[in-house]
Amino acid sequence: MQSGRSMVELLGVIAIISMLTIGALTGWPQMRKNMRVSKTQNEIALIAQEINSITYWFSSYPDGIDDMSVLCENEVFPSGCKPDNTAENPFGGVYVVAVSEADGTLTIKATNLPNKDVCDEIKNYEFHGLYEEPNCDEDSGKTVTVKFGASPETTSR
Repeated sequence: MQSGRSMVELLGVIAIISMLTIGALTGWPQMRKNMRVSKTQNEIALIAQEINSITYWFSSYPDGIDDMSVLCENEVFPSGCKPDNTAENPFGGVYVVAVSEADGTLTIKATNLPNKDVCDEIKNYEFHGLYEEPNCDEDSGKTVTVKFGASPETTSR
């Protein structure tokens, strides 16, 4: 009596492993894109939340918010800051933060997105405290802009 596996059994196992590998490889790029979209959405929300908590103590947006130095000093960006006070987003672009003196709104942009579809996915996130609906750059669709409500200084007076 011989022990071991037959050639048919081995080919069957190889076929099953091959199908699983092909399935995993074809889904990998989509999964990576979804993870980056989710991370960008969460980082924008976290950045706004961190800025609002800093702002709560000062009753207005602190000086240095537009050049992001105060944000980098307070470690607002989850991925950290580069020496030039820029913060990278998951798609290799940067976050841009600005405050409008006219209406006291906070704007956060994520640049260098791969395409408009990704921008649309990011803007469909349910951000809290929005001033207006998020939008994508009309020319390329590679920048999402999220505008949050007025600072406490503007709303409390």
